Amino acid sequence: MKKPKLRFATLNGRALQIVTSLTNSIAFQKGDCCSVDDFADQFKTTPGRLKKVIDQLKDAGLVTVKGEITPQVVPTVKLLRTQVPAMSEAEAKKLVKQYERGHYT
Repeated sequence: MKKPKLRFATLNGRALQIVTSLTNSIAFQKGDCCSVDDFADQFKTTPGRLKKVIDQLKDAGLVTVKGEITPQVVPTVKLLRTQVPAMSEAEAKKLVKQYERGHYT
């Protein structure tokens, strides 16, 4: 039997912690957060061991991963709009772009 796809409403454990860190970094305008290595350090594990949970979040459309040398976990428009339903798609896209650049205006 195939496991159901991860959804925002069913997040728990490390998946929930990753999503919370991402959204908090935007809320508190922390541009230096959320590389795969940061999460590995936070959970006292290796980046390879986080691959499964990050892949599940990617498959659910909640995050993307940018970069090869230091991969950054990036929230998606879907994630931001799920957390703040009143946010427009344009506002969410703007926040994602600012997050990717590491600064906020």
